[in-house]
Amino acid sequence: MNVAGGCGASSNLLSAAVIKPYIYWVLSRYEFGAAQASGDFDGDGYAELAVSDPGAGVSGEVYLYEDEGVGSYTDSWTRRLSQNDVTVSSNEPGDDFGWALAAADFNNDGYDDLAVGTPGERWGLGPQAGTVYLFRGSASGLVYWHRLDQQTPNDISTGSNQPGERFGATLAVGNFANGSNPDLVVGAPRELRFNDGNDNLRPGGVHIFFSPAGSGSTVNLTYWKRYVGPSVDSDNAERLGFSLAVGDFDNDGNDDVAAGAVQDEATAGNRDPGLVRIWEPATNQTWWIQSPAVTWGEAFGWALAAADFNDDGADDLAVGAPGARIGSNTSGIVHVFLQNAAGLSYHHSLDQAGFSSSEDGDFLGGALTANDVDGDGWVELYAGAPAEDWGSNERGIVFVYEWSTSQAALQGQKYLLPSSSGYESFVGATLGTTTTFALFGWAQMVAVSGGGGTPVTLYGDSSIVEKDTLH
Repeated sequence: MNVAGGCGASSNLLSAAVIKPYIYWVLSRYEFGAAQASGDFDGDGYAELAVSDPGAGVSGEVYLYEDEGVGSYTDSWTRRLSQNDVTVSSNEPGDDFGWALAAADFNNDGYDDLAVGTPGERWGLGPQAGTVYLFRGSASGLVYWHRLDQQTPNDISTGSNQPGERFGATLAVGNFANGSNPDLVVGAPRELRFNDGNDNLRPGGVHIFFSPAGSGSTVNLTYWKRYVGPSVDSDNAERLGFSLAVGDFDNDGNDDVAAGAVQDEATAGNRDPGLVRIWEPATNQTWWIQSPAVTWGEAFGWALAAADFNDDGADDLAVGAPGARIGSNTSGIVHVFLQNAAGLSYHHSLDQAGFSSSEDGDFLGGALTANDVDGDGWVELYAGAPAEDWGSNERGIVFVYEWSTSQAALQGQKYLLPSSSGYESFVGATLGTTTTFALFGWAQMVAVSGGGGTPVTLYGDSSIVEKDTLH
């Protein structure tokens, strides 16, 4: 089971109620900490940390930090990846190299590999068609391997690379073909339904590339299948694939893909509240879940996190709705869906109660991730509120929730707040976890070590490290 979340940029995405934090998100997504992934790329027994900055250099860069083996990473990056390392393309402004990252040993050679989403890449018929570059691990570290788009390998069902589809805006890892190697999920939130250039039919889509049995650098990821939004909305712009998470949500032994469609109308008469579509690639079964109180512009599905929150052996799903209202304020909510015999069913919702007041534009649920970072046997849910006012600035915050057996629900446990003040830092706008770290960021990234150790905050400059603390 893999935890993943992400988003893809496009204009006029949300209602006016959440346009302010959305603008912040667009601006800050082009800064250090936009995406994170970790893996043992050189086989030395320690996981390296990859952190992207899609706005760095000409077209974006990814920085690698070494695990020092003492519960922390090196203060400065030890290697930098860009499209200068890719042999099949050139650096162009707006390529967004590193907008999304995912790591796994795709070719089963004992080294983790890195997938780098580049949704702004001009490929095929126009700009922002998007591509994914793959770097394979080796004893000497990451080496460029091959790329993925909607025409490679030869696939007549996917069609051409159309402008604006932003293939590679989100990435996730699972095992869908029941093979021995992990597979890669790629979101294209502005995917054309019929590949005919009709901008009125952009429901978004999700693609799966599977890794055949075998090992070594000759085993490339191969296109398997895709799922495109049904185009049932009046505006035909559901943005399916805006976020991704992977889990076995019906407990049948097959991995499923949860894909956020943040502009889906969900029900007639509601303008773009969003929903989450679940796709089981092994059987091609699909179903969907929506907010328990469908309202206009709540952006349900903006972020996703899959985990077994109540420790019953079945995967559950947390869904961010950063445009949802608490009273008269558009402050954001996180909805929790637990798995039962019927699949995923709504169980409860999370807000800022017990932490702080809910204010307009806090954007709670703008990012989610889940892992047992403190090692107590219960998975924590980390929820970002990147526009939360704390002091005189919208510095952002990350709330941590854990299962309460007495309440039979996730309960607020603690929060992470950046110690620096005097500027808008938007902590909690991107989230991710490794085995021993929880990673937070936007214009900055925070790594909280396992066992409640001292977090490390890497502010907008990729060479600066500042210590921070949990509260």
